[in-house]
Amino acid sequence: MRHRAAYYLYTFKKIRSPLWLDPTRTLTELEPLINARPLCFRRRFWFSSRPLDSGDKGAIFTEFQEIKEHLKIVGTLVRSCSIGLADAAKLVAILNKIENPEEPDSAIKQVAESLFPAQDSNAIIAVIKAKRGAGEIRLAKDEFSLQREFIKHARELPGFGDTFFATVDDKNREVLLAISRSNLTSYHNGKLEERFPLDRVRRWMSVADKRHFTIEVDQGNDNMQVLNWTTDDGAEIQQLLDGYVQLTLHKKRERVVSLSEKITIAGEALKEEFQERFI
Repeated sequence: MRHRAAYYLYTFKKIRSPLWLDPTRTLTELEPLINARPLCFRRRFWFSSRPLDSGDKGAIFTEFQEIKEHLKIVGTLVRSCSIGLADAAKLVAILNKIENPEEPDSAIKQVAESLFPAQDSNAIIAVIKAKRGAGEIRLAKDEFSLQREFIKHARELPGFGDTFFATVDDKNREVLLAISRSNLTSYHNGKLEERFPLDRVRRWMSVADKRHFTIEVDQGNDNMQVLNWTTDDGAEIQQLLDGYVQLTLHKKRERVVSLSEKITIAGEALKEEFQERFI
């Protein structure tokens, strides 16, 4: 799938409509709009799922840069519960080897703080040293292979590709709702509270005039859990869920068609073999 990205800055205090900033204006012109206001940067990714053995160095480099920036955003908004220490250590070790090939340990603390600002960089470095000592971190020498390794490991993270939305839940708490192509996750004060696979989400609905968004999650044994949030982004959340569900269904149909074709080919081969032997 082709990569698409959308960027915007918006200010909020509890719930408020996004303040779109004109990218053609200078920082001096924008300063009166954003001065002394909290800014939240939101970036949506439809990451490429291209095979990493394609050999296209330009495409791999672009995706590597995009994922690196995405991880920095995730690391700023939520804490270590989203990306564990072991995963963070592996990604920091790879990135440090890419950015500091001649002196791999001289700036590792700076790399860790840059990639995962909400985590303890000393703890990350300690895990890297322990894994190196145990021979668990063995990195390629060329930059292209390291970039591919970074992308591959990032793709396996549970929060990969999350898009964050500011909401208020039923308890009147400020909650970050994160949507990816595989999960729906809620965070309060930067801590993970709940994560649901998208294939367990049965219904979702946005009521724009009431700033209301609701989903129904299948908990098994005929038990359906209803979750509600107040947000100005309900329509966008709904569109994102619609897109991910359609993508999932499309991939399932592709797998079914592929399996059907394989069965048909195998059946034809058996038929030909039977005819050759007995007819």
